[in-house]
Amino acid sequence: MDAVHIRTHGLEDDECAARVEMSICHLDGVASVIAVKSLDITSVLYFEDRVAPEDLLRAVRDAGFDAEIVRPEALAVAS
Repeated sequence: MDAVHIRTHGLEDDECAARVEMSICHLDGVASVIAVKSLDITSVLYFEDRVAPEDLLRAVRDAGFDAEIVRPEALAVAS
């Protein structure tokens, strides 16, 4: 299992966070997803042999949000 953090621009409220979570959780290979609106970060645990980070980004973008992969060291600096 692998983890990825996605900067998700525009998580203005709980409804936005839920929409992002729903767009990702239905993908085959996703174990868990949590969108944190206060940080504009979506964290995903996934099976790398069944889904790719690009698929996760596409799901976020299809839900109407800009998204980019964030390196773990960037999260440490941001917090």
